[in-house]
Amino acid sequence: MNGGQELRRELDERLTAGVGELRSEDPMTEAGRKVLLVEFRNVLSHEEGSRSGADSEDLHQLRVALRKSRSIMRLLRPWYRTRVIRRHNASMRSVMRASGPVRDMDVLREGLIALDRGGAAELQQSLEALDRQRAGLRGKLLFALYSDSWEQFLMDYTDFLVSPGAGIVRTRPGRIVAQQARHILPLLVQQRLTRVLAYGPHLADADSERLHALRIQCKRLRYTLSTFDALLGPEIRDYIRELKIMQDHLGRLNDIDVARGLLPRLMPGLDFTACEFLYAYRRDLEEERAHLLETFPAAWERFTSRECRQLLAEALLQL
Repeated sequence: MNGGQELRRELDERLTAGVGELRSEDPMTEAGRKVLLVEFRNVLSHEEGSRSGADSEDLHQLRVALRKSRSIMRLLRPWYRTRVIRRHNASMRSVMRASGPVRDMDVLREGLIALDRGGAAELQQSLEALDRQRAGLRGKLLFALYSDSWEQFLMDYTDFLVSPGAGIVRTRPGRIVAQQARHILPLLVQQRLTRVLAYGPHLADADSERLHALRIQCKRLRYTLSTFDALLGPEIRDYIRELKIMQDHLGRLNDIDVARGLLPRLMPGLDFTACEFLYAYRRDLEEERAHLLETFPAAWERFTSRECRQLLAEALLQL
């Protein structure tokens, strides 16, 4: 373990030395490398807490940093060699997959604790059942975080992030192509926005799967904007706030769908009153879900309004 701590201190020192100011004149490859470096430092800062499980927020923040990193790498695919993107993405994906079920349990636990219904005994029984299942899921997460492949990824990915020019696609000599972030970023933002807006005509009868897919596209747009917000105009803060409202709306719908699927798994072995407690929580979730679906059209209309789109256009003009 001490060796692992030494390695992480060494990696953090190398990453800290490699931190650079993001500039609109940067080649897109190096602008991307700078923001990926910042996110990777976030991964390292929450890794130990994710291992211990003492604070569920550590795992949440670890997942956010990994998800943002994967989203940005997906954005940068045209400028980096395919095998480089695939190799690093695969390592991050393995931890994301192992951590997802644990995070779902953490969200459900928070919801149960916040529920002001029933007595302490019913809540305690439910939490104990949840924690037993969570412990088994954490075993898979710990296996991923303590694996030799994860350790190797930490070293390889650090090498990549502190080595300007590493892994990039070389252009043919004499060929003129856009390279600077200020020339490329508006197109990338527009592409991600288009993928969000494409759902508009298909939302009237959207099921949970389609709304979840829209949520993913909203996340990718938000990650792009928040990652490169230092290069954009001040209007981007207001636009991101509106985007976050939409994302949170969809995110809560997804949390409810996940919780509805998990609750029946907690019931075997519980007494009648504890099961009634969980059924009551499920009814509350159903009511909340119905309200969210009812108010979603208005939220979508606000986000896609001309006024909101104007905020993004003005922020991009800063480039």
